[in-house]
Amino acid sequence: MSSVDGQPFSSATGDSTRRRLSRNLASLSAAAVVSKALTFAGALVVARILGPRTLGPLAVAQTFAMGASMFADLGLTVVSMRDIVRRPRELSRVVSITLAVQCTAALLLTAVLLVLAAVAPFPSGSGRLLVLSSPLLIVMALSTVYALQGVEAMGLVALARLLGVVITAVGMVVSVIVTGSTAWVAVMSWVGLLAADAFAITGLRRRHGLRLTGIRLAECVALVHRATPFIVNGALAIALMIVDTASLSLFGTATDVGIYGVGWSLSFGAAGILVLVTDASFPEMVRRWHESPRRLRQFSDEVISMLSRLTFAGAALVSMESSGIVRLLLGSSFRGTATVLAILIWIVPVGAISMMHSFGMLASGAQKALVRRRLIAVSFALVSCPIAAVYGGPPEVALVILGAHVLETSLFAIRNARTGSSSPLRPWLSQVDFLAIPLVALLSLNLAWSTRPLPVAIVVWAIATLGAETRRGFSTARALLAWRRSAVPVVPQEPSGAPPAGG
Repeated sequence: MSSVDGQPFSSATGDSTRRRLSRNLASLSAAAVVSKALTFAGALVVARILGPRTLGPLAVAQTFAMGASMFADLGLTVVSMRDIVRRPRELSRVVSITLAVQCTAALLLTAVLLVLAAVAPFPSGSGRLLVLSSPLLIVMALSTVYALQGVEAMGLVALARLLGVVITAVGMVVSVIVTGSTAWVAVMSWVGLLAADAFAITGLRRRHGLRLTGIRLAECVALVHRATPFIVNGALAIALMIVDTASLSLFGTATDVGIYGVGWSLSFGAAGILVLVTDASFPEMVRRWHESPRRLRQFSDEVISMLSRLTFAGAALVSMESSGIVRLLLGSSFRGTATVLAILIWIVPVGAISMMHSFGMLASGAQKALVRRRLIAVSFALVSCPIAAVYGGPPEVALVILGAHVLETSLFAIRNARTGSSSPLRPWLSQVDFLAIPLVALLSLNLAWSTRPLPVAIVVWAIATLGAETRRGFSTARALLAWRRSAVPVVPQEPSGAPPAGG
């Protein structure tokens, strides 16, 4: 036996936790790396072929279709995943009820989307593409990946996601090359996800005995009532995700939307890989909260520290060298994207912290507290983004949405620090040298040699980042290895006296 903070822990239990989380993260990481590479390559090919003006209407359609498809989820998958973690024997019933509610919501929202496509003042051609993208709502509602996460079948989660991305990315590229039309790109946005849905359902049936069961209306109503805070939270999160592009769609030009959409895709695509951390960590966060807030704080602080360290240096490189990166990847027609990318890339480290804090609140049952704080950030964005779109342009909208994310993250961190489920500043502030050292090195290089090639900047950045890592005794590599094979301190379960969450 050993101890942490004066308390004994079981290394055997720690080894088991580490192995499980390591296995989950390994599966999700491998799939995420391949998926992001394919998505990134596919987006670049499509953007270069279409150009910002043609890409604009497609970006409008995909923004509203994706946003509506997320609304169809209603946040119920978070509730259902938590129910499956707690009561795995009720898998079939939970999935059946969730599917019924989600599909009903998806049908209603599809009708709204079709009306919007007919009457909204979108750029020319966006309405037709929005109609072609609308099946995405039903496809997303049929997804049962949350159930695979609930039973911690992360290998199947990874395969399902990878299958969907491969079909979508390859289909988009081939369709654009062969036809030069955006119509098939809109269709392929949901074809791959439909294949992923079929794979996930098949895996649940064969490995976990999933079967659709009879349900009662009262059960569906009860689920919606119980999930109301999650529903509101999900709606707010989606609003924050689409308000920037939506504002440019309604008050800007098609070129503005195309320029902003590519920058948004590049930055949020990088942020999307962080989702795998919460996918793998959320079940563990639920378990730790039910043991004690301190156990959740230990875990959250550790993950936030690692995410901050891994994202700070990358954000520094992209923000300082955005012009060269955009010119290399997209050509001169997208030069306006460089400024947008330099701003939005900071959502990656901010989003990493925000996701862990928000999932910590959900794990502790603090849904209402999460909603109240997110509402403040969304209200700021809803008021400010249209103003920025009318009187400014893509860079001003990017600044507003970054500010909204910073505000949201700050509110989450303050609340969690008060309940003891995470530390307010220490986890990411302790890693600030991984931001400062590369940033100062690149700034010095730009001042001394403004016309240097991009590879030179990358080399300087790599040396600076390596210097920060050397200064820490290569602790990042050691920590990642420890995640796989070292015992994690596990404090024995304390008496059930954790402060109630939710207010």
